Amino acid sequence: MQLKGSGKTPYSRGGDGRAVLGPMLREYIISEAMHSLGIPTTRSLAVVKTNKPVIREYVKKGAILKY
Repeated sequence: MQLKGSGKTPYSRGGDGRAVLGPMLREYIISEAMHSLGIPTTRSLAVVKTNKPVIREYVKKGAILKY
């Protein structure tokens, strides 16, 4: 199982490694749509809302995408 948005990794490009709820939901929906269209893609298992706030332009709700 892989997690996206769970924290800093060597691949987080200098950021905090956190993910925001909206983009994680969008990624989940788009991967399911691509699968339905027969386009090979990585499918996600779930999007889980976290209690940790994510600070961007303003404070947003955090989430983790599970593969």
